[in-house]
Amino acid sequence: MSQTNVGFKTFEASGLFPQNARVKLLANGTVQIANSGEQHIGTALRESFASGDAVSVSLLNRTVKMIASEQINAGDKLVGTQDGKVALAGDYPVGIAMESVSGDGSIVEVMPLSSTDSFAFEANVKLVTSNYASLITDRVLLVDATSGDIDVNLPAAATSAGVKITLKKTDGTTNNVSVASADLIDGFAHQTITLQYDALSCVCNGATWFLV
Repeated sequence: MSQTNVGFKTFEASGLFPQNARVKLLANGTVQIANSGEQHIGTALRESFASGDAVSVSLLNRTVKMIASEQINAGDKLVGTQDGKVALAGDYPVGIAMESVSGDGSIVEVMPLSSTDSFAFEANVKLVTSNYASLITDRVLLVDATSGDIDVNLPAAATSAGVKITLKKTDGTTNNVSVASADLIDGFAHQTITLQYDALSCVCNGATWFLV
């Protein structure tokens, strides 16, 4: 049974690791050593001698309960949604799921993370050089239209509530970058970037996209 408002938690180990090692939480609810660049949830209070060992972890922060808006797995990075719930995609980092839950309305234990933590909803930056269908996990698209006009299609609004995507034209040609959505962007089917280093940001409310 999960606990909340605690600074430590006991997990089953997946593999061997020493006391005080940084550990990450896996989708099956076990913990293993966190490698370079991987988000950890805390440090092991004792050594793991074998997979299956019970290991207490000193957490980065105390845990709280939140409402899930979809299926969530332990270890998932969560963001806040407009309806006060947490989800996998969006623009406001909240924390890490400490357990798996089945779907919308489920109560999930979350370890909040602040801007001072080594979190990392790292900015998802992609270089785009041809027509591209953007993903809800995209955050920044650097678009190089040197070879010709480029069309970028935004994800469906119905599955993109809270998502914010920024696009920037990096080349100095006269080729255009067209950003389109079947759900409209500020009431239009597409928006166009024509000048080098110009950019636009689009945010979704679940029904349509807006320029911000």
